[in-house]
Amino acid sequence: MELRVKDSPNPRASILTINYNSKQRIDVILTCLKAMLGLNWRPLQIIYIDNGSTDGSFEEIQRFARLNAPSDIEMVFLPLGYNAGFARANNEGLRASSKASKYVVILNNDLAPEPDSLDKLLIFLESEPNIAGAQPIVMNWQNSSIDSAGGIISSWGASAVAHGLDISSVTHPYYVSHIYGAYSVYRNGAIENSGGLFNPSFFMYGDDYELGVRLWARGYRLATLPVVGGRHFLSATTGRFVTSSYYAARNETAVLVMYSGLLSVLVIMRILGLLSYSIVTRKPLTTRAFLDGLVLGARLRKSLPRFLKEALRLTPRPRLSLTEWFFMHTRLQTRPNFQKKLANEIMRRYQL
Repeated sequence: MELRVKDSPNPRASILTINYNSKQRIDVILTCLKAMLGLNWRPLQIIYIDNGSTDGSFEEIQRFARLNAPSDIEMVFLPLGYNAGFARANNEGLRASSKASKYVVILNNDLAPEPDSLDKLLIFLESEPNIAGAQPIVMNWQNSSIDSAGGIISSWGASAVAHGLDISSVTHPYYVSHIYGAYSVYRNGAIENSGGLFNPSFFMYGDDYELGVRLWARGYRLATLPVVGGRHFLSATTGRFVTSSYYAARNETAVLVMYSGLLSVLVIMRILGLLSYSIVTRKPLTTRAFLDGLVLGARLRKSLPRFLKEALRLTPRPRLSLTEWFFMHTRLQTRPNFQKKLANEIMRRYQL
């Protein structure tokens, strides 16, 4: 789909970005903040949220922003005083954002965006009213391969499309079941019509999967564009891999239970997938995360309206074998040619 330049005045966008004790990587954080301040889009508001940092990083970020922010970017600093997690902190940021904003941008504080990337995403969304959100191609910090280009939820769980592949792998826009929180743009009206931004019970990871399911259930679409969004350092704020892996596995499981049922075929397939993953990678934490995800998903399912209880059926959900899911799974890159073939099939099937 060709991007076009609009003649009408630009809609306002609000960026939400979160900090938490990032002093050890402050060079990366300030590099990314400088890039954020260099975005071309106007009118633009940046809400910088702090999750109760105690290492002085938030104060250093504020000093840098006040010295370097252009006068036509509205900066808002929001200290929460405690670690609210990714989901709740973004919800607080959205509440503090301008009521005039038509779009909310979720942007990790360790991602350095390209100057024109937000322009391209917003021009696309302005031309596609049924699409509630979009993400660009996010590269790794070295710019050597794709970190994320949207995700799909298969019967076995969530997978990142094109992760680890070359930038040339993505050539056209395509629908995805969810867009990743490293760099994504949502239509505020669609968020309001679908029950709000992120589910705070998820703390971090999986919140974008769950939001994607709700948006598709309401008749909206999500897409990835062949636009380079920027470089992602990855986990400069979240830190420990073990904690991240736990929340990712727990919350993916919870989404399947919430939107298909505790005894559904999807959950049984998820059991097989995670058991296989635990055996091969020797990570017993995955089993605990799965069990906790069953409990969380069952609890959250109780409060869902009836029409959402089978909502997973409405998202792009390709049929993958266990082997295909395994080798496509985020950060498992033992078979790059196999991964590329699978990614190309998915991108072709869901092409806009």
